Amino acid sequence: MKKNIIILFNPSDYFAEQGLKIFMRSKLFNVKAIIESKKIKKYSPIFAKPKYFYNKFPHLDKKIIKFVQFNNIKTCVSLGYQYRLRSSFLKFFSEGVYNLHPAILPKNKGSHSTFYTIINNDYIGSTLHIMNEKFDSGPIIDQIKLKQKIHHDAEFVFRKSRQLGLILLKRNLKKIYKSNPKTKKNLKSKINFKKNIISASTLNSQKKYSGDYIWRLIKAVHYKKNGFYIKYKKKSFKIIPSIKFHYEN
Repeated sequence: MKKNIIILFNPSDYFAEQGLKIFMRSKLFNVKAIIESKKIKKYSPIFAKPKYFYNKFPHLDKKIIKFVQFNNIKTCVSLGYQYRLRSSFLKFFSEGVYNLHPAILPKNKGSHSTFYTIINNDYIGSTLHIMNEKFDSGPIIDQIKLKQKIHHDAEFVFRKSRQLGLILLKRNLKKIYKSNPKTKKNLKSKINFKKNIISASTLNSQKKYSGDYIWRLIKAVHYKKNGFYIKYKKKSFKIIPSIKFHYEN
């Protein structure tokens, strides 16, 4: 028998959309509702069957709470949802709220995991875990990791970690369905917030940095129009790097 679930969904995230398709096509699950942070017409019409809700704060939405209770939904999955879930919402799902985080927990929790994965020279990968009220801090179910190489920049790590997340999701569908997966402790560690990324990607002209660190910083911001900053006296200058590999004979 199919299990009724709710999906917390980021409609502007391509990989979240692919994850949603996995659940929609699964023989194990019936997606009863999708909760998005905002309505984006480009994505919403793709799946006509589920009920749609639009709210950044589902714990405050009486319609969502009534829907969960009326349909006796015990399982929820977050796919790229950008907002912190409160314990008052999590408690409604007795079989767990599951999340894919594009990094190897307990390291690199929170925002900009691609940047911190590279700057800290950590393994690339993805983690499936059960959510609690703190960002990326719930019990770990499963992980896939890949050793970082010298040429792996932010564009590669961003896409690869999310591709691995989809593989991770597929191989753990039965565990989510049975709702009693074995877990390991997610050790306490620093949570990175969006507001901290500017200071984390800023070089101070009065300090000394190793060539290795500068190379990791360049790779860590090498995606779209991202860049790092150099603080000189009281002014900051943004540098958008371009990488071309040169091979000596």
